[in-house]
Amino acid sequence: MDMFELADDLQESAFISVLNTGAGAREVLNLFQNSEMHADLMVDNDEILSGDASRIEAAIGHLDMLIILSNLSNYDERELACKVAAISKKADVLTLVYNLVPFEFKDSGKKAGADLLKSSILKTDLYLAVTEHEQSEPLSVKAKNIKDVIDAVTNVVMIPGIICIDFSDLRAVICTGKLAVFGVGMSSDVLNALDEVLSCNDFNNINTSDVSGMFITLTAGLSLTLDDFTLLGELIDLKVPGDCIVVIGTVLEPSFDEIKQVSVVFTGPELY
Repeated sequence: MDMFELADDLQESAFISVLNTGAGAREVLNLFQNSEMHADLMVDNDEILSGDASRIEAAIGHLDMLIILSNLSNYDERELACKVAAISKKADVLTLVYNLVPFEFKDSGKKAGADLLKSSILKTDLYLAVTEHEQSEPLSVKAKNIKDVIDAVTNVVMIPGIICIDFSDLRAVICTGKLAVFGVGMSSDVLNALDEVLSCNDFNNINTSDVSGMFITLTAGLSLTLDDFTLLGELIDLKVPGDCIVVIGTVLEPSFDEIKQVSVVFTGPELY
């Protein structure tokens, strides 16, 4: 497992945006308007929605990371999402596509995106999808799940912690596999929080032997210590293959008090 240097500084030069390519994504982003997100929200951005390649490139080419929310079961949204992702990748922007299927549950959201990736139509560093067991959940619950993923990926870069990481660390994991699943666990004990992650439905339903990378965010209050970080690393070493790339960063969140949250993005080439 790779270990990273201690750092205290905020990554001041990070530019991250979360954008919508259709109606379903607009609904989700609108719920985040008053929340504290460490990424710019691009809702109904005229440059993006124009579909014009040069205007899209001008809007996103300066970014470090772009998170695209889309409903890939909708033809128009899918076409725009694929175009934006291709332009983003060409500009060497770290790109994540979050498929909002099944908001209209016509097919497996995971399968729809995986098929696009296999056909090379969708060019992205990382692909996530709303899971099938979430189909009956209200929009607010789905939105919270999506926000958890975004927070896990962006906060660890933007908010100082005992262990800070940067975009090169993110690329070390995210670019090793395009498919991904997400798990989160909370407890006063790091072991219990990790066990909650590893017992979630998503993790149990993937080909765990194909996990090639894990991006982990440990969020805790001011009681967080280096021992907590070290323990989490040791526990992870016992549960993943030796060649699995693991990146762990910490986020200090005073409101968490004694609670510790472990958020994990599992990546791999053939997870589902």
